[in-house]
Amino acid sequence: MPRIVEKPLILYISATTSALGALLAQHDEKGTKQAIYYISRTMMEHELNYTSIEKAFLVVVFAAHNFRHYMLAHQIKLIAKIYPLKYLFSKAMLTGRMAKWVMILSEHDIEYVERKVIKGKVITD
Repeated sequence: MPRIVEKPLILYISATTSALGALLAQHDEKGTKQAIYYISRTMMEHELNYTSIEKAFLVVVFAAHNFRHYMLAHQIKLIAKIYPLKYLFSKAMLTGRMAKWVMILSEHDIEYVERKVIKGKVITD
């Protein structure tokens, strides 16, 4: 599906205990969500010890790295079930890898949107 420049992109993220997944989508002219790109990977050994918030941030950074050329050109609507992710995007005083990740994501126009209904487990499956 070709991208529509005027419309925001939708980023769905999912982090399980051992894998990360991200789906980039956009509404077409008819209002139907169309998948643009999908990425996933298993976590490295040291990443398995991350908290759920760190894993959620990790998948957003992973997506930002892989979808950078799309994300710089569009507003991104981040759809996630993890509510603390919204808080961390607005928190001013972070340290360590979380601060580094916030700096990486600061170049993108990302708006957090709560995930209300999960339409299958296709993101991480």
